[in-house]
Amino acid sequence: MSGATVPRPLPAPISRTIPQPRPSVADPILDVRDVTLRFGGLTSLDGVSLRQGRGSVLAVIGPNGAGKTSLFNCLTGAYRPQQGSARFWPTAPATSANPAGASALEGVGEGGVELVGRSPHRVARVGIARTFQNIRLFPEMSAVENVQVGVEVRARAGALRGLVPTRAVRREEREILERSHLLLDFVGLRHRVRWPAGSLAYGEQRRLEIARALGTSPSLLLLDEPAAGATASERRDLVALIRAIVDQGVSVLLIEHDIRLVAAVARSIVVLNFGRVIATGSPEQIRSDPAVVEAYLGDSDGRADDRAGDRTAGQAGDRADGREGRR
Repeated sequence: MSGATVPRPLPAPISRTIPQPRPSVADPILDVRDVTLRFGGLTSLDGVSLRQGRGSVLAVIGPNGAGKTSLFNCLTGAYRPQQGSARFWPTAPATSANPAGASALEGVGEGGVELVGRSPHRVARVGIARTFQNIRLFPEMSAVENVQVGVEVRARAGALRGLVPTRAVRREEREILERSHLLLDFVGLRHRVRWPAGSLAYGEQRRLEIARALGTSPSLLLLDEPAAGATASERRDLVALIRAIVDQGVSVLLIEHDIRLVAAVARSIVVLNFGRVIATGSPEQIRSDPAVVEAYLGDSDGRADDRAGDRTAGQAGDRADGREGRR
């Protein structure tokens, strides 16, 4: 997407027939309270709490092994924490059959949806999608086929698509293909539609994974280090893409080490260290927070933090992201 302009509007879900107003940022979309995750006697997350407003970008930062990906795994059903809750208020597309939108979703009331205990596919169905530290694409499938995998999560026909190719099923297949093409256009991969995913450049694979996640029509998109390995121009394009995603009403929860990128897209940052929240605030507040400076640079005497053993649980949980992605 180097040299590209701002991405085009995000295509609407195939089920959407009634446009919705953009949600207020003041409304919560995610409320995580006191989440604790242990692996045997090791604690990966220790009483983590955070709250995200709808329509916002919230960044989660911290040193390697701080537990950032473990948090994502708890939110998406890969792990079940021993303690805590994660409430989610999805934004469902209103339709002629469901004019109430989110309030009519299964299990959704004023208290939202409890994510803890849900399986990954049920988390996806309720409106959360994610990308991974290590790219998880189908390398032999084309770019558009990879995106179709995400779009089909919202398909109405399900298994009937292959068993009973009715007129309605064929129409939905055309809609799925059309939306997949529009999503590739949105992330700047229109010229790579038929290319095998494995043949794309690294930065293009990152954007393809984002397109596939958007195919599930999420209310909340979890991006796990999307700028890892990116060039300077690719990082600038990523900033534009994240802003365009939010402009379409999709909230973004972001893990990223590039502080300049984080400051460009996020108004609020949560800092993890050794599985605990040590700071929350704006980019300006976080930059000057003594606890954050110490976590990244060492103690007040300039010595690097030698508590490497304490990071073992966080690193174990974060590395399990790869295993979770292969399931």
